[in-house]
Amino acid sequence: MAFPLVGVPGPVRCYSMRTGAANGVRRHEGAEAAMDFGLFSIIGIIIGGLIIGLIGKAIVKGRQDIPLWLTIVAGIVGVLIGSAIAGAFGWETAGIWNIGELILQIVVGAVAVAAAAALYPKAVGARR
Repeated sequence: MAFPLVGVPGPVRCYSMRTGAANGVRRHEGAEAAMDFGLFSIIGIIIGGLIIGLIGKAIVKGRQDIPLWLTIVAGIVGVLIGSAIAGAFGWETAGIWNIGELILQIVVGAVAVAAAAALYPKAVGARR
């Protein structure tokens, strides 16, 4: 399925929804792809952060007395840093699931939850 690009001078160019290409050229490359965040990307990162944070909280031994919002923040850290590390290793996302990237996100999320659990009581105690 292809849709015409509005406002493109010259011959009619079509953008393919299936391949992500306009006339055979990739739509986003390099830094532009990293900056292409929409509302659904942000919601997806928050939901992914919740899931990774809860998995990380289940993996870390002991009890973590941190609120849900801090679990989500730790999970978002795990999602973003885990994806960055996977990208540095050159692991391309193949479809929806990339098991190596997912494992890295969970490990980084667990480390972030452990760090948040260690630092949060000190920050709360300092205010009281």
